[in-house]
Amino acid sequence: MMREIIRDKAEEENQLFVLNGRLPSMLPREKVRHLVISSECRWPTEGDVLEGISNMSHIRSLTVNGECPPRLIIPSKMKILRVLDLEDCLNATDEHLNGIGELRHLKYLGLRQTGITRLPESLGRLKFLQSLDVRGTIVTTVPQAITKLEKLRHLLAGNGMLHDDNIINSLQSRPSFAWRKVGSISGRTLWHQVGSSAVTIRQHSGVSLPSGFGRLKSMHSLGRVNVGKDGQRILKDISKLAGLCNLEITELTDRDGPEFRDMIHELVDLRDLEVRSRTGRSGSLRCLNLIESPPPHLITLRLHGHLGRLPLWIGHLQEITKIKLLATELEQDAIEMLGDLRNLTGLHLWRKSYIGQELRLGARKFAKLKLLDINHLENLVSLVIEGASTPQLEWLWLYQCCRLSDDENGVVGVALLQRLRKLRLKFCGDKPKLEDLLQRQLGNHQNFPQFECQ
Repeated sequence: MMREIIRDKAEEENQLFVLNGRLPSMLPREKVRHLVISSECRWPTEGDVLEGISNMSHIRSLTVNGECPPRLIIPSKMKILRVLDLEDCLNATDEHLNGIGELRHLKYLGLRQTGITRLPESLGRLKFLQSLDVRGTIVTTVPQAITKLEKLRHLLAGNGMLHDDNIINSLQSRPSFAWRKVGSISGRTLWHQVGSSAVTIRQHSGVSLPSGFGRLKSMHSLGRVNVGKDGQRILKDISKLAGLCNLEITELTDRDGPEFRDMIHELVDLRDLEVRSRTGRSGSLRCLNLIESPPPHLITLRLHGHLGRLPLWIGHLQEITKIKLLATELEQDAIEMLGDLRNLTGLHLWRKSYIGQELRLGARKFAKLKLLDINHLENLVSLVIEGASTPQLEWLWLYQCCRLSDDENGVVGVALLQRLRKLRLKFCGDKPKLEDLLQRQLGNHQNFPQFECQ
């Protein structure tokens, strides 16, 4: 109700106008600050949908939801446009960026989940641009002209760790798994894209940066960057971005190790770091062992690639709150190290991140852990929670662990989780005995946790 009141008031004062199938005669004749074009519209095949708006010179932001009008061309008379958001317009094409260089006051350009394939050189004219979002597109290169954008703070590209080959295949075979929202890409949007172009998602996992990118000293968030073709040069450029807080790197190889180490030592303000090896499941991240001084204030760490053993410096990340591991092939000693991280609240162990048959959460470990997400651990037979471990755990998720023992050894110690709120056991095969046992244990639990199984 409050949303409708705010929207009506904004429209009344000509601050906001939502175009959702209204007749041309109902288009605004007064100045409008914020224009939203809704997916509910059914547009004619000819003519520019914006031609009926008499005064566009005052528009500060233009948002298009859903299907992009077939003849939508950004008019050059939107001289003071600050925000252009085409997110989820799958039919938006490179043609829609014609003349983008004329929008000299643009601060935000959102092209996420669109059909854009390349970025024009005219982006170099947008001197005030602060955010450029091309995640979920097949844009693989950034034009040289972007090095002129001294105010650029956020460059976001590629896809999150959820878009891996085996995980995507699992989503295709089990659509109900798409409830999750990992990173910042919704499961619904992911499922829509996977159904049409899973191969494209896997092949275009990041962008390569042009030479001279290191002069953009205002950069705050950068990802995902593909360092495969010219890794040493790109890593040296990134190391010059001293104020960088969020960084995602893919296609990293061991030969890039020295440059990667030097880069990490320079980026002392990093809060969020994602590193992915070159060849996915068989790739190696052994170069992480070269790091001597990790970012002292790192909060989130995501790793995809073979490690075998966790680098020792990870055990010293006392401010870390979230860790996601994929294809790292770790064993119980790594779990012991992670259990000593005093501020860790979320641990995600995805496909082949752990290769042991028994995963044991030892006593007096994981003091602040609230979420344990175990996904597609093919070898896992037993999860054991010892007394006095994970005292804060609220959510325990088990997905696609088909070898879990269908008896009291499958999941041990659930009754000890005093703060447990929800237990999920999904896509683990037919486990009637284990499900019945867990149901009875949770029925006697003081919090009456919710139990989901399938």
